[in-house]
Amino acid sequence: MNSSVIERLYVEIILGIPKESSKYAPLTEAYELIWDKIDADVKELKKQGGTISIPSEIPDIEIVREVE
Repeated sequence: MNSSVIERLYVEIILGIPKESSKYAPLTEAYELIWDKIDADVKELKKQGGTISIPSEIPDIEIVREVE
């Protein structure tokens, strides 16, 4: 897994971008599982009153699609 992709997904989730509108949509099964986990974590953090910082630079990378 590419950590830059995961970081980009994290930023998209924080910004409220729907999964279907992700730069990488349609997500692979693996990235969809990661999206759901990050989304749940972000919601729980916000529910507890936490804040989330968005990185100053959003990674701009290419996804190489793996054959599933």
